[in-house]
Amino acid sequence: MKKSNGKRNIVITAIILTFIIFFNQIPANADVTDNLQNSIAIILGHVDDTLGTSFEQSTTNGKLNQMKKVVDTLDTSMDQMISPYVGSLTLWVDSNSGTYAGQTVTVTNAKGQNQTGQFVARNGHYEVDFPSLLKGSYTIAYPYVASSKILNLTTSVTLNGSAKRQQLFGDLQQMTMADIQAACKAGVINQLASVGDTFSGGTNYTYTIIGIDQDKPSDTNGNLLPSNSYGNVLTVMPLGAPAGKGNNQPVATNAYATPYATSHGSPTERINVSDISNAGWASSHMRSVIMASCYNKLPEATKNVIGSVQKITGTYFDGNQTTGDKVFLLSGKEVFGGYGYGSGSYCFSTEASATFQYQYFSNIATSIDSRKNITNVNIWWLRSPSCDGNPRFCYVLNGESGVGNEGMEYGVLPAFCIY
Repeated sequence: MKKSNGKRNIVITAIILTFIIFFNQIPANADVTDNLQNSIAIILGHVDDTLGTSFEQSTTNGKLNQMKKVVDTLDTSMDQMISPYVGSLTLWVDSNSGTYAGQTVTVTNAKGQNQTGQFVARNGHYEVDFPSLLKGSYTIAYPYVASSKILNLTTSVTLNGSAKRQQLFGDLQQMTMADIQAACKAGVINQLASVGDTFSGGTNYTYTIIGIDQDKPSDTNGNLLPSNSYGNVLTVMPLGAPAGKGNNQPVATNAYATPYATSHGSPTERINVSDISNAGWASSHMRSVIMASCYNKLPEATKNVIGSVQKITGTYFDGNQTTGDKVFLLSGKEVFGGYGYGSGSYCFSTEASATFQYQYFSNIATSIDSRKNITNVNIWWLRSPSCDGNPRFCYVLNGESGVGNEGMEYGVLPAFCIY
């Protein structure tokens, strides 16, 4: 009987202990103040305890809180140390085409290490984020949707340790005029295009790049715009050349395929209809009437992206003139690179010293034969007055520099700038 009572006591004790453990509390009457909760508190301390007089004598929570404080300080210090070297990159395409959803973008550093991400619809277009990239140069491999076809393209980006956003564009031959202007505004057109390339921009005409970042945007009076108000400046001539990469070769032009052509080919015009040469380019019939006509013959998509640039032109008696032009003729220096007799152009030295030679003519169309290839007409006007006497202006004759009376009718090959 005693053994049975002993077993029963053990069972009762076990049940009580189980109850205590389950409810984390020892039953107590009014005379008992200790319980398991208080015992744990004595060991661990309160959640917000801080370090006591010494680490060893502090509660467990005090020690843990101190360790967390040290780790947080270390994290902050590490962040401050690496922040100049680690940045984020957001890439985006200006499209709401669902084809981009989930498409993979890869960024690769100079060592060949890469990260991948996927496009997601956000902010009215498609974006992909790379939140942690070390400072340096990266190659970006990305898909670009053009006419329902996905092009696999690459471009580059340089990170300096801060956050950066970069728009992705298509191949130059797939871009619209608005796309090309957007690339200029973003300052990346030189990653997509080269001097000598020819594109259509989705219009019925083609445009050959003769210079990148050479002309300076201005108002209509020739006053320069602030340099931080624009990105790249693309100078082009509608020469009727086939669209495609230039590959550092002179383009094969076709004056019959230019906006200013007629059924008889590229028309001929006078610089002036009367002897007003002393006023030079600024007040010439060519600038006020013919250039306006050239502009009006361009497609609307092209006119929408053209901006005025500062042009400096010589005069016979008063040095140089400064104008702001949307459409203009080239100068002697801009084509031939020199001035005066036997130096490649008959323009004045004052004019030549104030302007530049376009990259297309300094690096690609450098010979007489290559400049012959620029049009189907033998002679085309330049805007420069001739240094050999009034009233004569410079022109290009079979690839060489020449001069002619302002009342003569020669070919018209204008240029304009996109920015």
